[in-house]
Amino acid sequence: MLNNSRFIIVLWTALIALSSIGILLVMPYSLVTSAPLNLNQLSCNVIKPIGDQTFRIYTPSDWQANELTTFFCESVLIGSDYAHVELSWKPRENISSDDILSQQFDMLFSRPRVLNGLLPDHETFYQQGLILPPYTVYLYAHIPINRLSAATLYKRNIGLLDDKRSQSGFLIPEVELRKRGVTLDNTNTHWFHHRNDLINAFTSKSVDFIPAIGIEPELTGWPEGQRIELKTIPSAGSWYISNAVPNSIKCAASVSLLTKMRQSKPMHQLLDNTHINIDNCTQ
Repeated sequence: MLNNSRFIIVLWTALIALSSIGILLVMPYSLVTSAPLNLNQLSCNVIKPIGDQTFRIYTPSDWQANELTTFFCESVLIGSDYAHVELSWKPRENISSDDILSQQFDMLFSRPRVLNGLLPDHETFYQQGLILPPYTVYLYAHIPINRLSAATLYKRNIGLLDDKRSQSGFLIPEVELRKRGVTLDNTNTHWFHHRNDLINAFTSKSVDFIPAIGIEPELTGWPEGQRIELKTIPSAGSWYISNAVPNSIKCAASVSLLTKMRQSKPMHQLLDNTHINIDNCTQ
């Protein structure tokens, strides 16, 4: 149950979301590194494939990348035409229109507005497979926090992601804090490349505040009085699947991901409004 809770966080941080969230499991035997892999990519071999194709996945961050890669190799794609899985992560600003036009990835995590900005007619190339519900971004603290003001952060620091397009890790806390008269600068802000590092810095008390969405395993039991709501976002985003992928795989990927996510107790209620594109499950 614990591993399930930690696995699903990757689906929100991209998530988010997303995004997002955790304890790394021991790397399974199927995870391999081989040329031309780099620091922004993981690869694994699918169990009992009947073909030799490679299934390519994109997420905005490396949050729980091992778990997602392994899930597809050891569950979703077993016995399929796909023999390998490659999961890549890079900042959102490095994704281009060419990546969408060429269908570089078989599955990717994004928000609709981001894809619309890259390519207005992106539906020609990608369909939403799994549409995630709204989520709330909170500011977590090591002290009681009844209201947010400049005094709250006086002589204290905050951890943020250095991904300037991250809603939960940068944009929302930056904007909401400014509304409350809090100015962030290099004297009170610590920047992190990865959400794992952000969470770990907070739990080890290296930073006093961090933004989070409340489903991170390390924060699920956090005292209510030590967090404050910043903003609710209409959608955490969607998993998009290339139209070049067979419908059977589109359906299997969408259904398997949602089933896996709902096995997590903290996530089950939040996922009540998650939608699967049923067109992917019709032949």
